Amino acid sequence: MALSPWHVASRMSSEDVAALLAGFDISLAETGDVHDHEKEFEEWRRVITDAARDGELSPCFVQVYTRDLVQEHTKDPYNDYGRIFITNWPPSLDDSWRRLPYTEIHLTFERQEVYRWLKASGIADDDIPEALRVMPAKRQQQSEELNPRLEGTYQRIIATLLAVQYGAKELEEPFRLADQVLDDCQAQDMKAPASRNTLGERFKQLPRVQKAPLD
Repeated sequence: MALSPWHVASRMSSEDVAALLAGFDISLAETGDVHDHEKEFEEWRRVITDAARDGELSPCFVQVYTRDLVQEHTKDPYNDYGRIFITNWPPSLDDSWRRLPYTEIHLTFERQEVYRWLKASGIADDDIPEALRVMPAKRQQQSEELNPRLEGTYQRIIATLLAVQYGAKELEEPFRLADQVLDDCQAQDMKAPASRNTLGERFKQLPRVQKAPLD
């Protein structure tokens, strides 16, 4: 894998994304430029902007550079400085940019948002340019086994809660208790935490609930 700045970039412009999707990584090119892929580049740029306009792809930063909008913004009909940037942060505060031609909009996206949009569009990982993929972070391996003391505490808590809800005697018949839990989940439109057999076997392992000593 050839290392590219885009492998670690947290944000990238719509032009950067369009170039990568067109098959041209600006940072790795020894010769030529994006104009060698101009047709694909412009088409991707248009598609990206349309997706942002429609709310399918959310930019984190917007810049527009059009003289007409500068004049409107400054209320100066003689402002003729050409392509002056008007920044818009965050984009949700003003969506007037959505009405402009894609050639007059400069969008910046979070890397993860670009990847999410591509995946939501049905594009497989193998078809997404490597520099645009979000690599899963390596997680430190953790033991699946709980500390025995902590596990015992959890079991006592669960047993006590079940005894309060259904009665301590119900813990002596774990599978009947499982049926009650599943019925209550269904009545409350809640997803069952496990199957009847799994719940029953787990309930069998719970400790007895001890009665509090009399005063």
